[in-house]
Amino acid sequence: MTTVEKLPIQTSQNEFKANILEASILHQKKVIDDFQRRVNEIMASEANEKDEYDAHQQSFKSETMTEVSLLSDQLHFAQHEFDELRHIQNYGHERHSMAEYGTVVKTDKETFFISVGIEEFYVGDQLVFGISVQSPIYKAMKGKRVNDRFSFNGINYLIEEIF
Repeated sequence: MTTVEKLPIQTSQNEFKANILEASILHQKKVIDDFQRRVNEIMASEANEKDEYDAHQQSFKSETMTEVSLLSDQLHFAQHEFDELRHIQNYGHERHSMAEYGTVVKTDKETFFISVGIEEFYVGDQLVFGISVQSPIYKAMKGKRVNDRFSFNGINYLIEEIF
């Protein structure tokens, strides 16, 4: 869970959304850096190995390269999500009246940021859940407006704000 430094209480929905975007981008940047560091560590250890391999070492090298490939795929996906957050940051200032991509949806129970699946994180003392448009909970709230209700996993939510 990521926490952005204690921020003063937001004076507007736009300011709160900007703080959510900042926290989301910082969180995603940490994810990218972690993946990149792990790939670099594996590649560096592989480069330090001798060029002569027996069958066991060849098998180990193959497993290592498979791990690097999987990490590289995850790194690419994390970078794509980072780019999506930057897009929202650059173009997400328009007013929204329904739950859709790029919006913050405050309910009576949770605050959701419809963007990418970045899990939960804090903005000041406010817990926010980053959800993607492919997530089941988004599908339950999609197109809903303030004062609409939706249910997910047996929990009923009332939408209090959308911005």
